[in-house]
Amino acid sequence: MLYPFLSLNKICTDKPDVRCSLPRPYRIKEGQTATLICSVTDANPNTSITWRWIKLDNLNVDLHNGPAYTVPNIQRERSGTYICIASNTVGTSEGENVVVDVQCMFYHEFSFYLILKIVHKL
Repeated sequence: MLYPFLSLNKICTDKPDVRCSLPRPYRIKEGQTATLICSVTDANPNTSITWRWIKLDNLNVDLHNGPAYTVPNIQRERSGTYICIASNTVGTSEGENVVVDVQCMFYHEFSFYLILKIVHKL
């Protein structure tokens, strides 16, 4: 006998599972465009996603809402630790920290110059 008030649909509630597949550390040359991407699985209901910059000298800074955070023309001052946070009504999950290492443009140009000079002497 079926009861009209019973549902055959399963109601799922899952805390988000956050994944970030960026290399660690995420190295990028100064002046390039950095893109941080995370994905959320096993979340029911849907989630909100926030990218946060973890700063040791003051409060953490929420930077962006959404799975992809892009920084055009990144500068060395933006080096540091970033994290993707997903939240829904069931709970909040944090992805692994992503250390962004913005490498000085001068360093790369100087290294290339030294390599050319050494190869030329050989």
